[in-house]
Amino acid sequence: MSTKADALLHRFGANITQTVAVRPGGPSQAPPTPAAPDKYDGAVKARTFAEMPVEAIVCGPQPRTEFDPDDLRRLAESIRRFGQLAPIRVRHDPAQGAWVVLVGERRLRACKLAGLERVRVEFVERDMTESDILAEQVVENAVRADLQPVEQARAYNRLMALNGWSAQQLAETLGIEPTSVYRSLALLRLPDDVAARVDAGDIKPTAAYEISKLPASEDQRAVADRVVIAGLDHKATAAEVVRRRKARTSGNSRQKSRLPSEQRFRGARGVRVTIQAAARHTIDDLVADLREIADRLEPSSPDAA
Repeated sequence: MSTKADALLHRFGANITQTVAVRPGGPSQAPPTPAAPDKYDGAVKARTFAEMPVEAIVCGPQPRTEFDPDDLRRLAESIRRFGQLAPIRVRHDPAQGAWVVLVGERRLRACKLAGLERVRVEFVERDMTESDILAEQVVENAVRADLQPVEQARAYNRLMALNGWSAQQLAETLGIEPTSVYRSLALLRLPDDVAARVDAGDIKPTAAYEISKLPASEDQRAVADRVVIAGLDHKATAAEVVRRRKARTSGNSRQKSRLPSEQRFRGARGVRVTIQAAARHTIDDLVADLREIADRLEPSSPDAA
């Protein structure tokens, strides 16, 4: 009997010790091998990811309105070679009875161009207001630098209008520098043709910000032409704007007169403003600076688009 048990123990080793107690005086057992660490330790499976037919997803309103065809072709070729690396975030719109792109319309377009029949998606199940949707799209595009400068400014302006936010509140909510918001919103003062040149990349946003300080649209266009033709950088553009301001004031005796070093004003609602100006400052300088300050303080109009 004992001989048979010893033979079984010798033959099956650790497997039999899991169900049969080791007899006193039996062969000594090696210490158990430590289990390998679980490679999935800490991971939590999500049920929000899936694959869907590409035709089952529709596009909704997006801050980005222009898609470069060459850029889409390059992305489509990358998807053909390496597959779809990032999912498209979608939300269900009961009014349309369909899944609508929240973030990733460019990827969806490229997937269609690449000939994919199904795409990977991430479902966003929480209830979202129009403001929530736009905020997520703006943040995503800002992080990825996908929006053109004026597109981004319009998105900021729309988000401020939906929530009644000031530029400072928008910056705090999105976690971006207030200066970036102020400079972006300044682009909305440009004429449409100049704004189009900014989005086309002919004029850098930093130079466009300087151009926006000019109150007259004809001066803005003139400086924009100089920037494109002469290839002016930010510093040279700022100097050209100052020169243009001085040229404007030279023909106007009222503007030519020196501003008082300090002026105090009281508005109809009781707001008091003190202005301190140097000898070199003109009324145009004063108006431009006041406009910039107003951009930092005043929330967007509720019906601004």
